[in-house]
Amino acid sequence: MPYPQISAGQRITASLLNSMLPATVVKSADQQSTSNALTNDPELLLPVVGGATYRGELVLFFSANVNDDLNYAWATPAGTVGRRGIIGPDPTATATVDLTALQDRVSGALNTQFRVGGAGGSHKMLIERLVVIPGATGTLQLQWGQGTGDTANPTTVYANSHLTLTRVA
Repeated sequence: MPYPQISAGQRITASLLNSMLPATVVKSADQQSTSNALTNDPELLLPVVGGATYRGELVLFFSANVNDDLNYAWATPAGTVGRRGIIGPDPTATATVDLTALQDRVSGALNTQFRVGGAGGSHKMLIERLVVIPGATGTLQLQWGQGTGDTANPTTVYANSHLTLTRVA
C-alpha cells in the first residue's frame, strides 16, 4: 500500500503533500571522537512513527587513522526492525587508495555495529541504504565512535554528511 493513501475526492492539503516528502538532515559541522564508545550524533537523527515503514540513505564523510577506523550503529525506538547494507572502505585496507578493499555488508539489525576502514587517514565515504520499521514513535539516530579509542589521532565525521528518510507505508 503506498503512503499516504489518497482517496478519490480527498482534499489535497499542505499537510498531506508535506507527508509525502523525504526528511533530510545535513551535518553542519565537523565532529571528532577519540573514544571507541558509540555516542549519539547530535545532528544525524530524524523522528519516526511507530508502525510506519521508511526507506533511508546515509552518506557519511569521515577520516580515521589506519589503526582506529570508525564504528557506527543506529539507536532506535524499542521494537524497531529493519534491514541495512553498506558500501564503504574495508577495515583491512592498508593503503590510502585500495579499491580492492571496499566492503559491502548487510544486517537485519539496525543496532549491529559496522566498522569501516580508515587507511591513510584522509577523507573517506560510506553509503548505507536501510529500511526501518519502528516499533514505537521516537527517533532514529546515528551512533558512532572510533574502532580502538586513540586520543592522539581523532576520528572525524565531516560536515555535509547526511541522512534521508522517506516514509513508504
